[in-house]
Amino acid sequence: MTNVFPIQRNQTCVYWAASQPDGYGGYTYANPVELKCRWQNVNQTIMNKESEEILCRAIVFVGQDIDDQGRLKLTTLAELSTAEQADPIAARAYIIQRVDKTPSISKPTRYVWRVYL
Repeated sequence: MTNVFPIQRNQTCVYWAASQPDGYGGYTYANPVELKCRWQNVNQTIMNKESEEILCRAIVFVGQDIDDQGRLKLTTLAELSTAEQADPIAARAYIIQRVDKTPSISKPTRYVWRVYL
């Protein structure tokens, strides 16, 4: 496992939490927030929460709990237009497919969240 603590999260991404189902198979999203992260572009096959094999486009390491089905984009809020901030689909943000939370070996009270997009 990659050890990614605050000093190694030197990039910024924007996160939209999935608030609730919209009734049409999608979600409504909360207001976007910036997170410090470590973003790695990869092409890797993973198992999602439904145990289906899917292709992952990126792995992102963050320092807090986030929801699957939310959305992430490697950018800052200042780089997004008002319309993109209001709509992560218009901003072309990736859907969070899976989130793994792993405690540190040296300090079990510290965690690393690995997010698969």
